[in-house]
Amino acid sequence: MGNKKKSLHHIGIAILLCIFALTQSPLLAKKKATRIISTSPILTEIIMAIGLEHELVGITTLCDYPPRVKNKIQIGAYKPNPKIIETLNPTHICQLGNDIILEESTVKNKIPIIKWAEPKTVTDIIHLIESVGKKFGKEKESKNTIDTLTHKIKEIRAITQKRKKKRIAFIFWHNPMMVIGSEGYLGEAVKLTGIKNVFKETKEPFIKTSIKEILKKSPTHILCARKSTYDIIRSNLKLDQYLRRNNIKINYLPDSPNLIRPGPQLPKLMEQIINEHP
Repeated sequence: MGNKKKSLHHIGIAILLCIFALTQSPLLAKKKATRIISTSPILTEIIMAIGLEHELVGITTLCDYPPRVKNKIQIGAYKPNPKIIETLNPTHICQLGNDIILEESTVKNKIPIIKWAEPKTVTDIIHLIESVGKKFGKEKESKNTIDTLTHKIKEIRAITQKRKKKRIAFIFWHNPMMVIGSEGYLGEAVKLTGIKNVFKETKEPFIKTSIKEILKKSPTHILCARKSTYDIIRSNLKLDQYLRRNNIKINYLPDSPNLIRPGPQLPKLMEQIINEHP
């Protein structure tokens, strides 16, 4: 009887030791909550789109879309404040390209900095959404975002096939005067709408030009990426009269600059491009 009690006692101790060992195992240890700081408006938009809103704890002052993201704590702009970063206790800092300068203290604290290349084409945008989703375990959500994006693009293309073709000059900036060429995501966005870009022969994302050269291309529409460019053109009386006399319609993107960023809003940009101008 005594031996039996001893055996049960030993078994009980063994079970307790096993339970203790399992609770200390890295596999069962409680996972640290993901806390993301985004230093790029493009990444911020993607992070929000794939369902990481609660994990996103900090952004830059340049991040403005979707509008509710402005409620997040801001760490600065091109040179973020290291003290604010530290108080946010991030597990990851997401960066696009090398525009943002991070203090050495951030690196010393061993906060993982994840860098992605800035997307240059529509394919790059899709790959970036996919990569961010994979990094944070949101593969399904990123796939849904990509599927929605590509489906909307197909819908828009189907609509434009039935419309009278426009000849568009897409002015990106006015000082110096820059228009969109056939390359890059903006050039691709115009091409995907089925509308003719009057500068499509130029195999560059952006082309330095002049109003005179733009008008030589005989556009039916001029689209300005920013209202400030639109206002400058309209304020030129002779130019404005010329546009009206030749029935050249001009408009601007109301949601710029966030609309012209290479991200999930690409279909919305395409819709703005094909909309009838006043």
